Amino acid sequence: MIALTTNNALTNFINIIEKKPESFIEVGFVSPYLNFNDAESLCKWRRILKTLRKLKVNVFLVTRKKGSRKHNEAMKVFKEEVKNRKIIFIENLHAKVYMAIGKKLSSSYALLTSANLTKAGMSKNFEASLFLQPPYTEIESSLIFQFKQLYLTVKRFSYSIQY
Repeated sequence: MIALTTNNALTNFINIIEKKPESFIEVGFVSPYLNFNDAESLCKWRRILKTLRKLKVNVFLVTRKKGSRKHNEAMKVFKEEVKNRKIIFIENLHAKVYMAIGKKLSSSYALLTSANLTKAGMSKNFEASLFLQPPYTEIESSLIFQFKQLYLTVKRFSYSIQY
């Protein structure tokens, strides 16, 4: 099912990961900015990453290297909590794409959005999003396949810049 949403799509995506982490083999976050303005948001981010680590889910992050103090705090948590990780830094990154690759297609999700991985992007801002979630039509299955191909391309490209 494709849903064009104007708010809370990123929150919904994060909640799916939090509720069904065992369904995924890889989770990816592509956002130029990370920022969790309060301790509650930072704790939630830490909790989700710990859960993914315990379940041995591969996690990757594509972001800008230089950021605000809050961006750097979120990066520090990411590095601490995710051992099987890949961090890719791309200057001038503007894309925001979030993927949860399931063990089966029927448990894969993808979100193409204007929302950064920030508290404002998750709750305050008026954002536009294209959210792909099961059940899938043939066209949607093709889109999910394309998201997986994008992920594999990024993975191959990043071999020399992982941390």
